Amino acid sequence: MHRDRGKQGSAVAFVHDRVQEQGTDRRFNRAPGAVKAVRLLDADRDLARRLGNNAAEARAAAVAGAVALPRGRWNPAIAAKRIRGGFGLLVLRGLLMRDLEGSEALGAELLAEGDLLGPDDGSEERLLGLQPQWEILEPARLLVLDHAFAQRIAAFPALGSALVDRAHERARRTAIALALSHLPRVEDRLHRLLWHLADRRGRVSADGIVLSLPLTQEQLGRLVGARRPTVSLALRSLRERGLVRRGQADEWILAHEPPVPPVAEPGENGA
Repeated sequence: MHRDRGKQGSAVAFVHDRVQEQGTDRRFNRAPGAVKAVRLLDADRDLARRLGNNAAEARAAAVAGAVALPRGRWNPAIAAKRIRGGFGLLVLRGLLMRDLEGSEALGAELLAEGDLLGPDDGSEERLLGLQPQWEILEPARLLVLDHAFAQRIAAFPALGSALVDRAHERARRTAIALALSHLPRVEDRLHRLLWHLADRRGRVSADGIVLSLPLTQEQLGRLVGARRPTVSLALRSLRERGLVRRGQADEWILAHEPPVPPVAEPGENGA
């Protein structure tokens, strides 16, 4: 179900400096040449396919520095400064969660392979009493598509357009997740959200759709706008109905049938 983003064994050199205090992340604050380069179109094969015959020419120019983020909280302040004027941070591997913390509000977003992150200083959120918090749920590898990268690929507008499409895809998925969070029943929110995530991270097995998702019930609740006790009851109901069950470790197994039939596209059935 998920798309190919590149070979798992790509020859990529990552910086593993884990010092990150008070917004200082040395991984994003290195002198030029301190981080070895990665060829974007080798690391992300989906982008290469979008470029078609132009990929060979763009391959040499589309080079960016790569960083590794271990599990745990992450402060993107230094990264935000580094990528201003560029395309952002491209997730090559891993799972990240952006949570908006507030006294009453619940809201979170998951980001995975292929997602593009822009500068995130949280200023607009704080005006509304919300504080963005980032957590690395699975060890992540990010490409730094900064201003220098944008200049290098200026001669290849198709690549810039493909990267902008990634930002649009993220916005569309966020809108879908927001719509699901407004369904009246929490178990419906959870069931459809798991299917939504399985489209990218799921794999088909004889038992059903296997989704690897290292989330606690509290984190699931933040994704669907519900408190942990309510999420626990909703998951119990889904298990009793045979729709969702736990697999090994962080796996969720979904019944083969989707939660609702697909909506017909405009113009179908004589419309």
